[in-house]
Amino acid sequence: MYIWAVTVTDEHRCPRCGSYAVRKHETKFAAVTVVELACENCRHEEERRSDAADHAAWVERWRGRLRVPIYDYDDDLVDVD
Repeated sequence: MYIWAVTVTDEHRCPRCGSYAVRKHETKFAAVTVVELACENCRHEEERRSDAADHAAWVERWRGRLRVPIYDYDDDLVDVD
């Protein structure tokens, strides 16, 4: 079993109050991940297993702003002497 906690980000948004202060906890088992999302503002909490039939719809309800990774072009530069 592996437990992973994510600090508050704007990746998720509470479906009840609309706050972006949502904390995410994941517990990974062999083939299943249990995801718990908890709003810091209104204390609304929900959890779903990754193999649940309504998992995709549940994640979409909690969807916040998209996080786009920043590409660093300097990492691709090759030092040629």
